[in-house]
Amino acid sequence: MTKSETSFQAFGYHLDAIKPVHLANGFFLSLTGKHYRLEWLNKLAVVTHKKGLVGDYMTSNLREILAEEKHAIKSGLSEADLGLLRFQANAIVANDDAVYAAFDDYSAFGNDYTLSSPKFLTDIKRKDGYAGHFLHSIFSVTEAGRHIIEIAKQEFEREGDSLARLFQPVLESDEVEVEWDNRFEEKLGVLSMDELEAKAASMSLVTAGILRLLSTSRSIESRYSFLRQLVTALGAWLILYLVREASSAVGAGAPLLFCDFTGNHSKKCRSRSANCFSRHRELIYQSFHSWAESGKLASLDAYRDKKGRFDLKDVERHFQDLAVRIGLAQPRAATVRAKHYEPQADTVRTLVMSLLAPDEGPITVQELATRLRSTWGIAFGGCDDDITALAGQGIIGLDEDDDLSLNRRCFISLLKALGVATEPSDGLVLCELNEEGDR
Repeated sequence: MTKSETSFQAFGYHLDAIKPVHLANGFFLSLTGKHYRLEWLNKLAVVTHKKGLVGDYMTSNLREILAEEKHAIKSGLSEADLGLLRFQANAIVANDDAVYAAFDDYSAFGNDYTLSSPKFLTDIKRKDGYAGHFLHSIFSVTEAGRHIIEIAKQEFEREGDSLARLFQPVLESDEVEVEWDNRFEEKLGVLSMDELEAKAASMSLVTAGILRLLSTSRSIESRYSFLRQLVTALGAWLILYLVREASSAVGAGAPLLFCDFTGNHSKKCRSRSANCFSRHRELIYQSFHSWAESGKLASLDAYRDKKGRFDLKDVERHFQDLAVRIGLAQPRAATVRAKHYEPQADTVRTLVMSLLAPDEGPITVQELATRLRSTWGIAFGGCDDDITALAGQGIIGLDEDDDLSLNRRCFISLLKALGVATEPSDGLVLCELNEEGDR
């Protein structure tokens, strides 16, 4: 068995290094079922290569073709100006350094562009391990999930995208779109309806939260903010899913993600949050061994190195990269192995929006903390029983006055800065959504 097949048996898709743009590309491919070659966008946007640029990727050659054959630029545009335009194009569409030279003398390893429109979808050596399609499959079996798919598709395909207009001269027309060759089952396996429904049921509160987020976001946020929040929420869904599945495999209780909002002003909050992240990473390792012993996994041989030792670095990179890149964990530096749960500001806003409805009126921060823990598994000391709940998972030694009280105040300060919380009187913090977006 291959790593991808073993990983599929464990979690339903292939766990490997992943970026949010990879996840977005896979999910949107499942939504639309089509993509484009994007040859000339690729040749415009790729401006460097370790072996140097050759052929149509050279600005001099590209200028001649775009001006005289494609009529995509004015013939009077100088080579120097086209070079500047290429660097600007690279900055706009080469999302997260995930775009590489793909044609003629090159062999790309994944091409995922800034995804604001179906016009930027491609399928050149994708790297999401079919995580996007896995999510789409889970959503497809519940009413809430199908509503997510419907809203996401409507917004993604909505006309008027400014980036599509900007790059229209080098984008293909609808007549040359390519039907997506979905090889999920061929490469990984088949998820039965019972498996899909069981996974959907275990994540039903999170899925309902994402539906609430999208329903709200599409009315008060810009289109680009909507798509960014969608991808962030999908990534957070996957992280919580992985930790829950792994916890179940080893017989642990429902996991909590203890987040440190103090900026390391509480050494205990930081160390406990780092221990929590490390524990969850270890749970995912352990789950593979537990499932192998129980017979759920046919074999772990694919994850043995040349000396016969188990090597789950790919799995670790998947969990750690995704948690960091969607803004649930820090620090971002790849050289720092010790990560801790500390959601970034835009991730906090996304999660909070999934818990509030514009027409329900303000709720207390205590109620928000309860919803955050029950839906996303996130704890920060905002619930009266957080100390007890955290102690049940081995997160002990936190002091209410010195640690959790500070963590709460820092979280509340962040909510205020994000415009989702006010403090009308001492000790009373109310949370509600305000319109910020511009459709």
